[in-house]
Amino acid sequence: MSKSTHTKLLIVRFDHGILPAPASAPALLYLAVAKGDTLLATHANGTQNASNIATSILNKLDRTTDAKQTFVHKNYAIHVLHIAQPFPPSARTSQSTGASAGLTFLAMATESLGRRIPFACLLDMKRQFLETYSQAEVSTAGSYEFKAFDTTLAELAQQWTQEQSQGGAGVAREVQRDLDAVKQVMTQNIERVLERGERIDLLVVKTAVLNASSVAFRKKSTIVKRQMGWQNIRTTALVALVLLVLVYLLIGTGCGLPGWHRCL
Repeated sequence: MSKSTHTKLLIVRFDHGILPAPASAPALLYLAVAKGDTLLATHANGTQNASNIATSILNKLDRTTDAKQTFVHKNYAIHVLHIAQPFPPSARTSQSTGASAGLTFLAMATESLGRRIPFACLLDMKRQFLETYSQAEVSTAGSYEFKAFDTTLAELAQQWTQEQSQGGAGVAREVQRDLDAVKQVMTQNIERVLERGERIDLLVVKTAVLNASSVAFRKKSTIVKRQMGWQNIRTTALVALVLLVLVYLLIGTGCGLPGWHRCL
């Protein structure tokens, strides 16, 4: 089967029942951890064939840089957190090339859940996964090798869905500072991604980092302007003082300094 035919079949199945009917309440429906396009651990909350959608999205990701993205289809949103270098340089070994594609954490949810809760859940997934598995384990892992982590994903799905129902209190506040570091969230139409990877509509959201940089630039400009103003005042005062001294010396020379006897 050609790549284009396979893509069209995915779109048809997607439109005809890959996802269940929208849940009545906001919820996390599917969580997954992947290395490249290989799923390592998953949890599905009544969502059929969600792994097919996850694999299709993973195949379209740019794994060279860290990214936070949201793919939207009808009433569903698939949120993705990709870490290009999940382990510090000191933890990498000669056997670490198997994880060169980085790690991707994926959460499928009802669109009404918004983005804050799903991305908080993804950050929690990342933290717990990296605390549980080493670089060596990840680099040699195959498909669904970390099934023991499925239980953790199920607990996280329940926990963060409850956070939404409780107004995002509790643990959500603990990860809010991490969410403030989100530099970019891209909303993409999933049909376009499945049809052509090169035709992606991106909505780039301005971030707090850019706003902070703008404020810092304005403050620095104000300080420089004030410094230049004081410098001009000092220069003008010095020139005036020098002129007064010259005038005094010229007049005094004609009047017979220092006694001024010629003019008195």
